[in-house]
Amino acid sequence: MQGKLLQTVDILLCEDTRKTKKLLSYLEIKRKNLISYNDNNGSRKRPIIIAKLLAKTKVGIVSDAGTPLISDPGYKLVQDCHINKIKVTHAPGPSSVIN
Repeated sequence: MQGKLLQTVDILLCEDTRKTKKLLSYLEIKRKNLISYNDNNGSRKRPIIIAKLLAKTKVGIVSDAGTPLISDPGYKLVQDCHINKIKVTHAPGPSSVIN
């Protein structure tokens, strides 16, 4: 399931594009539109991402570690999505036990 989602989103946000490229290579997924989204640039990029989501662009986010969208840079994006009434869903990785 995760592989399909990683292939079908229009834009893939990555905490670290280098790590995500390794994951995509392992899954034999070739794609463009990888965008860095992390603690250092999140406040600058969130308004742009929210605008794309409101325009019906499909956006995915890959975190490197921690609990996805809770203890990584994605949680602020999820907060903004809820404020803007944008539906959020998840596809946990192999070690995402909190789901």
